[in-house]
Amino acid sequence: MTLKRIAALLALALLLPVLAACGGGGTQTAPTTAPASGGEPTAAPAASEPTAAPEAPTAAPEAPTAAPEAPTAAPAGGETSGSMAPMEVEEGAVLRVTSWGDSSEQAINTESFARFNELYPNVKIEYQPQPSDYQTKIKADAAGGTMADVFYLDSGLMQSLAPEGLLLDLTPYLEEGGVSLDSYPASLLELFQLDGKTYGLPKDFNPLVLFVNNAMAEAAGIDPTSITTWEAWQDATEKMTTGEGNSKVYGMCTIADAQRFGALILQQGIPIVDGTTANFTDPKAVEAVSFWYDMYANNFAQLPKELGADWCGQAFGEGKVAMTLEGGWMVPYLAQDFPDVEYTALPLPTPPSGDRSSLLFTNAWAASANTQYPKAAAALVMYLTSAENQKPILDVGFALPTHNDILNDPNATSSETTQILLDAAAYGKVADVAFGLAHKDDVIKALNTNIEAAFLGQLDIEQALETAKLEAESILTQ
Repeated sequence: MTLKRIAALLALALLLPVLAACGGGGTQTAPTTAPASGGEPTAAPAASEPTAAPEAPTAAPEAPTAAPEAPTAAPAGGETSGSMAPMEVEEGAVLRVTSWGDSSEQAINTESFARFNELYPNVKIEYQPQPSDYQTKIKADAAGGTMADVFYLDSGLMQSLAPEGLLLDLTPYLEEGGVSLDSYPASLLELFQLDGKTYGLPKDFNPLVLFVNNAMAEAAGIDPTSITTWEAWQDATEKMTTGEGNSKVYGMCTIADAQRFGALILQQGIPIVDGTTANFTDPKAVEAVSFWYDMYANNFAQLPKELGADWCGQAFGEGKVAMTLEGGWMVPYLAQDFPDVEYTALPLPTPPSGDRSSLLFTNAWAASANTQYPKAAAALVMYLTSAENQKPILDVGFALPTHNDILNDPNATSSETTQILLDAAAYGKVADVAFGLAHKDDVIKALNTNIEAAFLGQLDIEQALETAKLEAESILTQ
C-alpha cells in the first residue's frame, strides 16, 4: 500500500465518527449493537468516536507471510445442521483476535472461542478486545501492518479495508469448510462482498425496539403492551416522568443520534437517503425528528450524560428513565448488571399514517489478508458465524442469528423478548444501506452534529435538518 493511501486511511480514521450495531453510550456499533451517540456502544456500548490520533505508522504493511506447510487436521466428526465441515489448518496456528464490546460481549466471544477449540484444539487464540476507539485502532493497525488475524468488521471498515486488499478473501475456504453463502440473508451478506469476493460473514444482527420498565409503567397505570402508537408513546413518556431535582425519573432516554431517530423517519414511509438525495427536510422526516426532540424539549426525556450515565442502557438499568430505544444487546447487559429490572420489549410504536419499521444493525467476523495462518483464520470466521455457534448466543439473548437454519426455525426461541427482536427482521431496514452505505458515516455525522446543535438550543429542528441535508448531499453527489 502506498504512503499516500496510508495517509488517506489514517485521515479517514480521524475524521469520520465511529457509528454503528449491533449497539452503548456513544456511538455504538453492534453486535450488532447499534450505535449511539454520546456514549459508546454497542452492547452496552461498543465502539465510540476516536479521541486521539493514532501514532503515525513507520512503514507500510509487509507482504503476507506464507502459511506453514504442514496442516493439522481438525478432529473428525459428522456435520450437524448449520455446522461447518472439518478442515485442515496450519500447524501451530496462533490467532490474535479483537472486537469491540463491553464485558458481557467479551464473555460471549470467549465462550465461542472455547467451542471452536473443542474442534480445533491446536489453534491458540489470543483475545485482545478493544472496547473503545475500535475503528480508529483497526485503521491504524492496518496502516502499520499490525492488524489482528481475526476481528469484527462493520460496513465502514469494509469500505476502507477491502479496496486496499487488506481483508482475507474467504471465497477459497468456503467450499472446504462446507459453508454456503445461501445460509445468510443476502441483504446482510452483501455488505461484506466486493467484486465477487466475500470478505466477511455476518455474525449477528439487531433491530431497535422499545424497552419499558414494568414497575414504572404499572405505577403510572400503563400497560406496556398498549404503547403501540406515537400518541400512546408520548402519553406514556409524560406519565412516567416523576419526581423533582436529582431524584427525577424521566419517561424516556433520548440522544441526538441518527441511528435512533432514523428509525422514526423510516416509519413515515420515506427513505432517509435516496441515491444522492438526503430526505431530511421532507415534511414527514421533520415530523419524525420533531417528535423525537419534543420529548426532550418538553422535559419528559433526558440525555444519559445529564443523568450521570454513559449510555441509555445504563440510565434504564439504574432506574433513571422508564423507557429507552435500544436493541438486543440490552438483554445480556441488563441480566448481568441489573438482574432485578423487569421490562417489556415492544416493536417501535407507529406514527398516525406510517408503517412499522426499525433499523437493523449487523457486523461480520473477518480476517486479515496478512495473517500468517489464513486457513485457521478462515476456519475461525466460518465457525463463529455458523448456526452451531450462533444458537447458544441466541439462547443468551445477546444478538440475533444471521444463519438461515436458525432464522427459519419456528422453535428457535421461547423468549418473548427474543421473538419481538426476531420479528423485526421482516420489516426493518439495514442501517448501513438506509444511510447511504459508502457515505454512511458522513451522512450520520451530518445528522448527529446538527441535531445535537438543536438539543443544545443553537438551532431549531428545521434549521438543523436543512443544514444536515446540505452537508450530506455535498458528500452524496461527489
